[in-house]
Amino acid sequence: MQSAAPVSEKVAEELVTSHYDIRGRVTRLSGERDQNFLIKDPQGQKFLLKISHPAEDPAVTDLQVSVLLHPARKDPSLPVQHVIPSVENNAIEYAELNDGSKRSMRLVSFVDGMLLKDAKPSVALHRNLGRMLARIGLALRDFEHPAAFHPLSWDIQHATSLVEFLPRVKDGALRSSLESVFDKFATVIAPSMGNFRRQVVHNDFSADNVLVFAGDNSEVSGVLDFGDMAHTPLINDVAVAAAYLLGDSEDLLNDAAVLVGGYHEVNPLLKDELALLYDLVTTRMAVRIAITEWRAIEFPENAEYILRNTPRSCLQLNRLLSLDQFRAQHELIRFCHTE
Repeated sequence: MQSAAPVSEKVAEELVTSHYDIRGRVTRLSGERDQNFLIKDPQGQKFLLKISHPAEDPAVTDLQVSVLLHPARKDPSLPVQHVIPSVENNAIEYAELNDGSKRSMRLVSFVDGMLLKDAKPSVALHRNLGRMLARIGLALRDFEHPAAFHPLSWDIQHATSLVEFLPRVKDGALRSSLESVFDKFATVIAPSMGNFRRQVVHNDFSADNVLVFAGDNSEVSGVLDFGDMAHTPLINDVAVAAAYLLGDSEDLLNDAAVLVGGYHEVNPLLKDELALLYDLVTTRMAVRIAITEWRAIEFPENAEYILRNTPRSCLQLNRLLSLDQFRAQHELIRFCHTE
């Protein structure tokens, strides 16, 4: 998706005033696809204005709004963003901009907190991360939307769609490792998941998408960015979160195991689901590396930024593959007690 013409802070201010009757200071925020603006009114209340890319499918925009409305009804205490209706009582509004494009936009509450990546790690924090992800899973288990089924490269169930890009990976050893992981997923893992529980999940529970309280780093204060949500086996959501908590020391799986245990306390996982967790975490790591390698090739001018975390991911994948699978699988689910 090509970048869209930027929207100025002045235009954003005019849009939020005319469509939401909110006046305040407007500050541009970063965003990969959407153009995001922080709105702070004179009373200190904060909002986030999201203006979609003009090429975004309207069904996807509706999905991203609907998925925030659903948890608010099922579990109102969940710390997710809340959709602010416009003066016309619409969750989504549209604007004709000077470049001739028609953009959809929505206003949501702004969630304060410290990014997880800046928080002090602890057992309590990792357990609470698992519990929070489980609560989101429970809140979304009956959520349905036709756009949730669109193929997404980041969705583990579509991992083999990345095989076609592997010949372009220059590092032969890395290419061989990725091919091995994807081949096992296609021939062994995916066929075993046919009867797994499936639903819409967050699918990107990362250190950039979770906030914690500044005064108590062990408690989650907010969960952001449902942009990679997917209708997929429930266990994939756990595998994604666990992959983000892989360590660099001898305790490669320790923090991830605590998260998995916390999840299982709130939303118990089934034996068949847990039995594949090690392979799903490994597959997610391969997906992450393959996508970043592909994007770096497609956008060489930005390759250094795109690949900034890839060396660490490659080391973690190699360590995963070097472990005894039976022992690693047991280590990853050791805090889960099943009958």
